[in-house]
Amino acid sequence: KPDLALSFSFDDGQVRFLPDMPTLTAASGRAVLHDNRFSLTLDSGDIAAGTGEDIDAAGSSFTVLDTRPKPSWGQIDVAARGRLDALLDVLDNRPLRLMERADRPVDLARADVAGRARIILPLKDGILADEVTYDVAATLNDVTSDQLVVNRVLSAPELLLTATPEAVAISGDIQLDGIPLTANWRQPLGAASVAGGEITGQVKLSSDTIAAFDLPLPEGFVSGEGSADYALQLPADPDIAPTLTLTSDLFGIGLGLEAVGWRKPPEERGALQLSAQLGDVPEIDVLSIETDDLSFDGALDLGENGVLQSARFQALELGNWLDADVELTPSPGGGPPTITVLGGAIDLRQLQLGTSGDGPGGGTSPINLRLDRLIVSDGIALAPLRGQLELGPRGLTGTFEARLNGQTPIQGVLASANAGTAVRLTSADAAGVLRDAGLTPNARRGTLDLVLTPVSGAPSGTFDGEFLIENILLRDAPAMADLLDAVSVVGLIDQLGGAGIRFDTVDGRFRMNRRQLRLQQAAAVGPSIGISADGLYDLQRRQLDFQGVVSPVYFLNGIGSFLTRRGEGLFGFNYRMAGSTADPSVRVNPLSILTPGAFRQIFRSAPPGG
Repeated sequence: KPDLALSFSFDDGQVRFLPDMPTLTAASGRAVLHDNRFSLTLDSGDIAAGTGEDIDAAGSSFTVLDTRPKPSWGQIDVAARGRLDALLDVLDNRPLRLMERADRPVDLARADVAGRARIILPLKDGILADEVTYDVAATLNDVTSDQLVVNRVLSAPELLLTATPEAVAISGDIQLDGIPLTANWRQPLGAASVAGGEITGQVKLSSDTIAAFDLPLPEGFVSGEGSADYALQLPADPDIAPTLTLTSDLFGIGLGLEAVGWRKPPEERGALQLSAQLGDVPEIDVLSIETDDLSFDGALDLGENGVLQSARFQALELGNWLDADVELTPSPGGGPPTITVLGGAIDLRQLQLGTSGDGPGGGTSPINLRLDRLIVSDGIALAPLRGQLELGPRGLTGTFEARLNGQTPIQGVLASANAGTAVRLTSADAAGVLRDAGLTPNARRGTLDLVLTPVSGAPSGTFDGEFLIENILLRDAPAMADLLDAVSVVGLIDQLGGAGIRFDTVDGRFRMNRRQLRLQQAAAVGPSIGISADGLYDLQRRQLDFQGVVSPVYFLNGIGSFLTRRGEGLFGFNYRMAGSTADPSVRVNPLSILTPGAFRQIFRSAPPGG
């Protein structure tokens, strides 16, 4: 058989290279038929897109790999330069239907494109989609789009585009509403397109990012700059909002909740998780943060206009002083938010709020407390507690009502002090307070006024205290009975076992820490008796070691009390009481009655505990 070859060149041609594709115009090039292979190469030529713009197709070729089979297979190698929307318009024609299969418009972005595509298909009528394979690679320059992410402007100096029958993808460094990020967009094709597309990458995390993504976090919450990994799900249904998930180790990012006096320095690592629906009104479903001394699971509630209605933080653990559910409600005037504690515990022993600077927006933050437990010391807790407080530049202030260790009702006032927050407690049932605090079950009636002030420079949980109890009865108290028996005051012993011994006032000062209470210059004064006391009370072991003076018939003996300490008459008995609160031992020096009060201090021993 003869060896045949055919070649020719052409100029100013018009070529319809596929039945449903636009016509190639102003075509010039050459064609070769040899050894059952046909190839046509363009030196120049334009494809008129439906957008009204032309695509420069110079360098493209059409090849029939083997002319003998019926049907034969063709290979189209396209070299294209032009606008992105024009190229996508051409690729959306049959048999490719690229954008139709992706369920995206051809004008989803604007850019200059230079790329190549290879298409292999059977040369026959009625080509099926699964009979066409293609591979597209292109470089996009000066890209902008407000459709890839709804209602947001995406821009990039250069992106890489690839497309196969399985998916179309774009990757590169971009800016979204001015925020730098890396992006890898992938949109499945065909049946898989119903799942929608996805953009993954890294984004700069800063206060600018929070503003750009319309994430209404509390003012001043984010400072510094770091990075986060993100995934943006783009549903095929345009009526469904994109979903953003974001994670970060928080390195380089400063965080702050001024309302509770907490900050994370930028050099400290942590963990951030965020999930949001980025519709016209963003929905923040998950906001989780974990650092060395703060952790919570939160969510933000936005109104119809996108304005923050509330921020909820469940299982908020802050330092070692807060474990509660907290809700922040913005102030209508733009000031500090209202803080509502919806349950949990606060430990005043560990509370160390800042003492300078205002909260967000300046001023004070209102606090609504509904606590299960407020711990004052190792043996004293207020449970439950309800209060209305304010957090200002110098700490906590306000009022509350509670029950001491879940029993006796008390009322309280918080006030700022140099070393923290001072507490004033009052109760119409002083006997109940003494009982529930573990001091004595043998008191009746009385009113209480107690002030606790944190001690500057001392370990947390250290307080100086002052107390005043009025009109209290002591009845059936074994320790008091032993004391009175030791000084042979028979009438008072009978009174103690009957109606009780009345004290008009019981007052004094003390210093309390987590382990012990040191009583200083305490005095109990009544018509029948006066008692002074100094010493130690072990809060954990419930052990006491007190000393003082018992002055019987105080309404007469107290005439000379201006020469003595409060609670001591002109004549009295020195005593020492030590042991457990349930059954202390009592020792009395009977000869001390011979020492007038004016000289008693000379012979008084050192207070217990040094």
